[in-house]
Amino acid sequence: MRGLGFDISHCFFVDAVDASGGLVVAWSHGVDTSVLFHSSFFICSQVNEEGFSYVVFFVYISCNLAERAVQLSHLREICGLIALPYVIIGDFNTTLLASEKDGGREWSVAPAASLRDFVHDLGLHDPGFQGDQFTWTNKRMGATCIRERLDRALCSQAWMDAFPETLVKHFTDQGSDHRALLLSDKPYSRTGRPLFRFDARWADNPEVRAMVHYVWSEEVQGTPMFRLWERLKKLRHLLYDWSRAGTTNSLRNIKTLQAEIDRIKSTHPVDWDMVKTLESELSHQWEAEEIYWQQKSRVRWLKKGDQNSAYFHTVTRVRRKNNFVAGLQNDDGEWVTEENGKAAIATNFYQALFTSETQVQNMADRVAGLPIAHNVTPQMNAHLTAEVLPSEVRKTVFAMGSKQAPGSDSFTGEFFKAFWDVVGDSVVEAVI
Repeated sequence: MRGLGFDISHCFFVDAVDASGGLVVAWSHGVDTSVLFHSSFFICSQVNEEGFSYVVFFVYISCNLAERAVQLSHLREICGLIALPYVIIGDFNTTLLASEKDGGREWSVAPAASLRDFVHDLGLHDPGFQGDQFTWTNKRMGATCIRERLDRALCSQAWMDAFPETLVKHFTDQGSDHRALLLSDKPYSRTGRPLFRFDARWADNPEVRAMVHYVWSEEVQGTPMFRLWERLKKLRHLLYDWSRAGTTNSLRNIKTLQAEIDRIKSTHPVDWDMVKTLESELSHQWEAEEIYWQQKSRVRWLKKGDQNSAYFHTVTRVRRKNNFVAGLQNDDGEWVTEENGKAAIATNFYQALFTSETQVQNMADRVAGLPIAHNVTPQMNAHLTAEVLPSEVRKTVFAMGSKQAPGSDSFTGEFFKAFWDVVGDSVVEAVI
């Protein structure tokens, strides 16, 4: 360990059993850590950082099914004793999904059963990874090559709440049959101005309604669609600057109101009328916070109510993690993680795709030769080309999902429904 720059006094060892196993945890000077539990297959350490503490399990799980089940059962009991955020990282010696195995015998769910139950029982999350998904290989070539994702990190809900951007980086497997893992709570940085999205909490805000009236009262020259677009653009800038003031941050308002209620209750005599007023506003802010996270989660089947904010919050994190592209491989096989580099790769790919010489030529002739049994009749054509009625436009708008992803104008269906009495005529004009 000295060769790696670690002092023996800053290491904790678990000896190998015969020719297998063995673990070591090493930490740098200045890191406040202590070992809470350890066994032949794991080391559990607590780390304290500036008033915040968390727990890390380093594991080496057996490849024997029966032994693995016993080890995970023991680990489940230990995790039940941990009140702090925790993460379990290491070699689990099995995959969870068929997609995590390539080559060899056909994937079977049986070896993964105990690990799946372990993950389900503790409500653990896979934070995702960057790099090649397979962390182990048998180092063979051709048809005999087997690759699997045996190494991973599993995080508790409290860990994901504390470190929502956690990501595991998979390094090269040169010199070993396993890839080294790096757990990072700041895996990437986003650049540029955040995108504006109409916040569902603003739908009944009188200040927002005043801004909508102001924008729509100004004269704009151009076609109906241009006038609508210009008004939405101006409103977007006004709402962005207004929201930056922070008065619409329901979570911040909740903390302020709770502190004020506690302060008033500690006085003598207690102003119970003021407490009642503040508690009513607190209830409103809790509802606003739930609306906010429901919109971000895009969950449609669960209605607002019963304080589902935590669930919506979790769904949002999972969706964001699944949608985020950590990196792309360029034509040379190099892994690119910088924003500009990823954008260039994606742009070049689609430019090449849509300018490819392999695109279908003479599409009209090919369609004409297809054995289509039914054509568009005059009656069908008349219906399709009929004049659009204002009532049909309104019906379509109100059929839109209120909190679904907005279009290029950054406004969700919630906005058009809430302010239809102001913006409706402009929308109808632009469509018709």
